[in-house]
Amino acid sequence: MSNSAFHRFFFASFAVIFAAALAGGCGDAAARDNEALKNDAPTLQRLEAINTRLVSSNNIRPEDFIWIKEIEKRYPKAERVRRVMRNALVARSDWQAVIDFFGSAEGLARDDKLTLAGAHYKLGNFEETATLLEPLKNSEPSDVPALTLLARSKYAMGDSSGCIAILSPIEGQLSSSGTKDELALLGLAYLDQQNFDEAIRVFKSVQELDPTDIASANGLSRAFYAKGDMAKADEYRKRTEAAQSNRASMEIRGRNFVQQSYRLEAAWADKNYEEVVRLCREMLTTAEGANRQAVYQYLVLAYRALGRDAEAEAAANEAAKTTQIR
Repeated sequence: MSNSAFHRFFFASFAVIFAAALAGGCGDAAARDNEALKNDAPTLQRLEAINTRLVSSNNIRPEDFIWIKEIEKRYPKAERVRRVMRNALVARSDWQAVIDFFGSAEGLARDDKLTLAGAHYKLGNFEETATLLEPLKNSEPSDVPALTLLARSKYAMGDSSGCIAILSPIEGQLSSSGTKDELALLGLAYLDQQNFDEAIRVFKSVQELDPTDIASANGLSRAFYAKGDMAKADEYRKRTEAAQSNRASMEIRGRNFVQQSYRLEAAWADKNYEEVVRLCREMLTTAEGANRQAVYQYLVLAYRALGRDAEAEAAANEAAKTTQIR
């Protein structure tokens, strides 16, 4: 699982953590820290702001991480602090720190156990990942995130048969939910087993979901080559090369957007609203989804701060057409 894929899964799981109530019955120390934190409004406000950025961008600024570590010393057992720290460690891809954060897997809830297993997977501890997830597979046979991570661990250990045994029964769910990475993994497992017809079938289903997917295009090229169909093999080889070139361009745009986001936050903090407007207009050329919504919000507020109400209204109307944030 790539960093980006793991992040997408992780943050989708925790996008609403601040809507949850504090867990009860977590011991005197936890109850004390939870209660103290509830009465510390400035800290709660900054925690929520940091977590919002984590969820929307999968990034954390160094100064925010340093601050969270200080807050953790003050409220070491507070559930909200621990959750934001966990999110921050994942955003930093500090997998060993994630493992150290949890310590023993004993008593961990399902989501925490899955996060711990993911950290072990990222460090190449595939046997440990499988050990953590096997009980979840047995107790929750429809737990797709746990099953897919377990399948990846099996495949990484060279057990393509085990991978197929896990993914094949849930192939329909993966397809209907558009989970193309795991479908491509199933295709690779079939390819390793030299079951070329099944590999081609699965890879084609991935291409139907995303014609630019690299793994499935490359898998199809390999499968058709193995079957002796050179024309099809060459067709999908060319598709693979085109998709790789497109991904490289997208990654460059993504890195540029992150840097622009930091400059935007700095300009806002300095009340340099003209620069905020300039950066927002520049970022809107590539921003998508939640990022686009956030940029529009900055733009509207910057125009209002400058007293340019007509432009603020126009920006709000523009935003409402695509993001419904007005």
